[in-house]
Amino acid sequence: MPVNAERHAYRLVANLKQTGALRDYIWAYQKIMLDVPMMPEKDKLNWFIIGLQSWAQANMERSNPESLEQAYVAAERLADTQHRSYIDTFKSTKESDHDGKRDERRDNRSESSPHKATDRKPLFRKDNNGPPRKVTCWVCGGRHYTRVCPKWVRPTE
Repeated sequence: MPVNAERHAYRLVANLKQTGALRDYIWAYQKIMLDVPMMPEKDKLNWFIIGLQSWAQANMERSNPESLEQAYVAAERLADTQHRSYIDTFKSTKESDHDGKRDERRDNRSESSPHKATDRKPLFRKDNNGPPRKVTCWVCGGRHYTRVCPKWVRPTE
């Protein structure tokens, strides 16, 4: 391997930071390590931990891995724990706690309501074929837009 290629690989290791998922960072780091076989084991471990986000660094230092393989295992375990806690958080919100009462209310409302959904008055005019609205100025009541009103005084800054 040329010297420049090894230097480039070292630069990649130094610039690699975890910005997304932990598993993606582990995969990218392992891929770069294939290009740098001569790096000492301690340096590989330290660069791996330095590239992690702060919360992952704290958990990694708590587990105190002595080799890069132990660090990979600890990081995978951390990713699994993080994924499980994320799923548990949102799994509980997806389960309904109203036991179908909302659906019953919706059914009762539709049965007892004298107006059907199609009988409602539309919020906006749907037919623009009618006569155009008359333009009136809200400052003087004239038949022009307010922006061209001769009586309107523009505020100065």
